Amino acid sequence: MTDTVPIIAFGQVVDAVATRMGWDPIRLQSNQAAALTVYLNAAMETVWNFADWPEAMRCELLPVNDNLIPWQANPITTRIITTDLTTNGLFEASLLGWTNSGTLWQWQAGTAVFSCTQADATAAEAGLFQTVTGLTIGRVYRLTLDLTLPAISMGDFVKVKAESGATVLHLSAALTKSTLYTADFTATATTAKISIQLFPTNTVMVAGAAPKFTGQAAQFTLHDTALIRIAPRPPLDMVRGVFGEDPLSVDAPVTYSYRLGPGCLHLLATARDVAEAWVLYRPLPPVYTSSLYSDSTTYQNGGLNSLAYDTTSGHVYRALPVDPFTAQALTNTAYWEIAGVPARWKEALIRLATADALEEQDQYAKATRLRAQAMDLMENAALTHYHQSGQTKNYRTPIAA
Repeated sequence: MTDTVPIIAFGQVVDAVATRMGWDPIRLQSNQAAALTVYLNAAMETVWNFADWPEAMRCELLPVNDNLIPWQANPITTRIITTDLTTNGLFEASLLGWTNSGTLWQWQAGTAVFSCTQADATAAEAGLFQTVTGLTIGRVYRLTLDLTLPAISMGDFVKVKAESGATVLHLSAALTKSTLYTADFTATATTAKISIQLFPTNTVMVAGAAPKFTGQAAQFTLHDTALIRIAPRPPLDMVRGVFGEDPLSVDAPVTYSYRLGPGCLHLLATARDVAEAWVLYRPLPPVYTSSLYSDSTTYQNGGLNSLAYDTTSGHVYRALPVDPFTAQALTNTAYWEIAGVPARWKEALIRLATADALEEQDQYAKATRLRAQAMDLMENAALTHYHQSGQTKNYRTPIAA
C-alpha cells in the first residue's frame, strides 16, 4: 500500500466484527480472535483483488540484471529518492571548476573548453577531474553523464571513474558513442575524485598539436541517492506494465516489452539493455495476525513469525529484516512497519468477515445479505474511483499491460 493511504488499526475491524456477532470485544477469547483474523484475511483477499485500487497498486524503480527483474525470493534494493547535489564542493552539470591541462584533447561543456596533454591521455589519466567533498561514508551516490563524442569515426574512448585515495569506487566500461550513462558508488571516505578519463589510440597525435576532436559533455551530475532495502519484496500478483519512466508522473512513459517467468520478469527487445525499470504492479494482499508481540519470539521478514499484534495500539506490525531478531520494540521503525487496514475498505471487510462467521453457525440468510451489501460497497467504491481517475470506459475492463 502507498504511504499516504489513510489506515485504521486492525483491532478496530476485529472489534466491529465481534460486535456484529454479539460478542463482547473486551472479553474476546484468543480462539475467537484467531477465527475472526482468518475471516478478515479472506475478506481482504476478496477486496484486494476486486479492482486496481490505488491503495493496492505499487510503482517501483527496480534494478535489472541480465534482462531479469527478480520479484519473489531475493532481496531487492529500491531507490526511492534522488536529490541533485550542487553545493558544498559537489560539482554541477556544467563542469566549470574541473581541473584540466594541456592543449591536445579538447572537451566542451557549455561555453567552457577543456583540454589535456598527450602524456595525460597516453597514461590514461583524467582529462577532466574534480575532487568532491562533503560525502557521507556508507551512503550510495549516483553519477549521471550525458556524453556526446565526435560524430566522425575514431578509435578513442572515454571512461567514467570514481575513486577515493587508492580505492576505485567505480570504473565504467568504454563509452564510445553518444550516451546517457549512470552509475552508483558507495562512499568510503568524505572525499572522492570523479573523473572523465581519455584514452586516445590515434598515433598521429603529438604533443603540442592542434586539437583534433571536440566532445560535448552536456551533463555530468552527482546525485545524493537514498536507498531503502525491502527484502523480500511482496511478490507481484498482477503486473500492469514495465516502463522506462515513472508512469505516474510522465504523460507518455516509454513502455518496455516483458514476459512473466518463474520468479522474475524477462525484459524483451530493446529493454534487455537497461539497468533499471519502473514496474507498475499489484502485490499479493496483506495478511494480519492476532498473535501478540513477545520479546522472546524470534521474528523475521518472510519467516514463520513475521507479524505481531499490539494490544495497546490495535495495530498489526510487519517485520522488516530478513535476518532473525528478538526483543526489538514495535516502535523501532528499523525493524517494524505498521500493517494497517485501508480506511475506506472497513465496512466491506466487516460485512464479508461477519458473513463467513455467520455461515460457520449455519446462519446462511444473514450471511448472504451481508455479502451482497459488501459487494455493493465495493462496486460503488470502484465506480467512484474510476470516475475520479478520469476514466470513461467500463471500470471493470482490464487495463492493458
